[in-house]
Amino acid sequence: MSSKISNGVKMKKIFILAGLLILIISFVIPPAQSKVKSYYSGDAIIYQGSLIVGSVNMGQLELFRLAGKNLIKVAQIRSLANPKLSGSSDFFDLIFSQERNKLYVYSANGWSVYKYNITDLAHPSLVNKLTDNSWDYFLGLGKADDKILTYGTKGIKLWNYDGQVVDSYNLTNKYPYNINFNDNSDYLFNLDNNILKIFDKKSRKFISQTFLIVNEDHNRKSFNDSILSRLYLVDDGSLKMFSLNGSLIKSFKHISNKGYDVAGAVDKNYLYFSDGKGVVKFSKEDLKPIDWAYTTDLGGKNGWAMGLKALNQDGQDRLVIFNNNSILVLDENLELISFSPATEEDKQPQENLFLALDKNRATSNSLISLHGGGYAMNEELIITFANRVYSAKTAGNGRFTTIISVPNVLPTSADIKVVGKYSGLSYSIGFTIE
Repeated sequence: MSSKISNGVKMKKIFILAGLLILIISFVIPPAQSKVKSYYSGDAIIYQGSLIVGSVNMGQLELFRLAGKNLIKVAQIRSLANPKLSGSSDFFDLIFSQERNKLYVYSANGWSVYKYNITDLAHPSLVNKLTDNSWDYFLGLGKADDKILTYGTKGIKLWNYDGQVVDSYNLTNKYPYNINFNDNSDYLFNLDNNILKIFDKKSRKFISQTFLIVNEDHNRKSFNDSILSRLYLVDDGSLKMFSLNGSLIKSFKHISNKGYDVAGAVDKNYLYFSDGKGVVKFSKEDLKPIDWAYTTDLGGKNGWAMGLKALNQDGQDRLVIFNNNSILVLDENLELISFSPATEEDKQPQENLFLALDKNRATSNSLISLHGGGYAMNEELIITFANRVYSAKTAGNGRFTTIISVPNVLPTSADIKVVGKYSGLSYSIGFTIE
């Protein structure tokens, strides 16, 4: 029995260490030095006519909305404390999902995936938590039709909206972002370092491998065109077009020594790719550039175009670029619409939960001052005290102050409990009712 417990503890430590190492190595820092954290990946969606952007590159889930020409941060959610780890762990990935006309965001922090209702974007609420009993460690997320994908140390799992696993694939990558899962395709595409591996879903095995030019192993997203039966990707040497059996059809040498993402729509004759120095709009047929924009000086200095999302808003393309020093939004002519700068690390609000009172005992119906912090920014709080429920809201620094009345009950000792409505963060403080 003791040996089983010992082995279990060792396995936990191995998975924790693996997760932390993967998080560290997947943090891509471009050549320029900076005190500012790097935006290198995220997700974006058009919901009810608005462009919504999300990223977890700062360790917390940040949500933005494009309002006119302003990309505004409207919510920030801190990862919850994990009982299998000491303290809290950062979010690793997120994915947006529109379900029954409501908007949700899923975010993974290793052992769990949290589902938030963000239909009211400024007031997210936690609605579900996905966990797995096989000690899977979730590092990435994806969306395929009406399913949520988790990429973990135990492979790929497909979940329905009710949080049930409906299918799985024994396929992993230390950069889950590099796995391309298309529900309309018979194949999975895995960019594993310098090898393009094609996985047949029916036979559940790899059917081909093709070598790529890779100077640096990092996040790299391919584009599977289900109409043309073509796969587009950009390695560190050139933009490439493959058949779905892995045969190279055509390539075009780009001007950078790095390649990142390819994005676009299957119903158009062009796509976009990012290569650090900028973004290029190119023809699907011959890969020739149609237009391009350098992003190294957009949104401030030290720009480096990595993660790329292409969306259609009111019939026009919108490009979201995770550009190291900022998140950019460009129009279909690759002109800058707006940006949101990255945050300096030493300005990140990081503090433990706390509560404090102006007095710790009083008679019924007395007024007391309660304040605290460590919650999410601009978060609604639910305060319970004996048989009464109160509410409050945090400021941008996650702190709050409110006046509440002592419940009209018999003398007793009671806890005042404060819970974040969407973060789920909870803290209590004792009080004596005289």
